[in-house]
Amino acid sequence: PYTPRAESDYNPVVPALVVEVESPSTRAVDRVDKAEAYAAAGIGTYWRIERTGIVNIYRLTNGEYGEPLVLKPGGTAELDYPYPIAITVPDAT
Repeated sequence: PYTPRAESDYNPVVPALVVEVESPSTRAVDRVDKAEAYAAAGIGTYWRIERTGIVNIYRLTNGEYGEPLVLKPGGTAELDYPYPIAITVPDAT
């Protein structure tokens, strides 16, 4: 049977947002390697959710993610990127 090829059969689209839930077994990869890959791909916003419930929100500026906005459990924020959104991080239970 025919197998589609990603490089020729699809129209690539860069997502505006990637949300990653950190895994204990790949924590270092999630924190460094994936963030670098997402930035290189031009993904404008990257959220990394830690197992503790902390949400790290990164915004791409000049090809790099700067220091994240850090939301701890119970924290709230209103963002305008990549879309207008209000977020409340639930308390860890």
